[in-house]
Amino acid sequence: RQLAGYPYEEVAQDLVRYAHESDPPVRQIGSVWSLISKEDAWRLLTRYLTAQDMKRFRDVILDVFGTLDPALELSVDERWMASAVGKSRPHSMHLREGLADNLALMATRASDALLGGTATGQDHATGIVAHLVRQANEDPSGQLWASLSDVLPLLAEAAPDVFLNAIDTASAGTDPVIRKLFMDSSQGAFPASSAHTPLLWALERLAWSPDYLSGAALALARLARLDPGGRLANRPGNSLRGIFVLWYPQTAATFEERLHVLDMLREQEPTISWKLMIALLPRPHETANPTDAPRWRDWKPEEREASFTYTE
Repeated sequence: RQLAGYPYEEVAQDLVRYAHESDPPVRQIGSVWSLISKEDAWRLLTRYLTAQDMKRFRDVILDVFGTLDPALELSVDERWMASAVGKSRPHSMHLREGLADNLALMATRASDALLGGTATGQDHATGIVAHLVRQANEDPSGQLWASLSDVLPLLAEAAPDVFLNAIDTASAGTDPVIRKLFMDSSQGAFPASSAHTPLLWALERLAWSPDYLSGAALALARLARLDPGGRLANRPGNSLRGIFVLWYPQTAATFEERLHVLDMLREQEPTISWKLMIALLPRPHETANPTDAPRWRDWKPEEREASFTYTE
């Protein structure tokens, strides 16, 4: 209701009508409505956005993403049963992902266009992400960062500069707030999970851009230094290796640009960089996995640069 400006029941009635058009723009799966093509809808309908629409969108995002995850009230080993004990989020996963996705879409597909006659899509996205990460850094408990974890990759894609600056701030000091995201349990029968994993995906996503490779790599190196370790294989050091593997690089940066970033890392994080250099030495039968890729930014090239063979 807050986002649309009128009750959900009325929104659903309109959606049902649109879903039965000859070329329907929406579809329903279970209780979830979605657009057939979000990008086409954006291209056709953004001209009708008003300043009030943009204000409602901002208010809803700040409300939804500013709400702490009730599961954080439980111990790490008890969070798997959060829904069973009434500690579920008040907003659905679909709503959260949809809002964050629209934010990234707005930043990329309307980066220079005025929305609602007030500001560009990128300006709107930058302002929203800046507000969220500033609030997260002002929370010494780290709970807001943890509550944002599921949407961090899309927030990073929406406003890369703001996001990297926030991670830089969150990694500083004697008790960095970002370290509190490393919460994977060390025991228990259920698979481990941790709020830090989507943060790694967000930085992997940014590393595809030559413009953001150095910032993302430095953030990962600092996280690797802060990492207390755990059961999960998703560790900052593994993300760093995945980006720089010579025969399977996960960035659009050239070989020379990657070397320049590695030189920078050796100067600023020498201990972690030494571990990275060792990890990059070729080994027989070694493997590499794809890192997280951007959803809306065109950073990931369709054709990969010729890589190095084991013999080379």
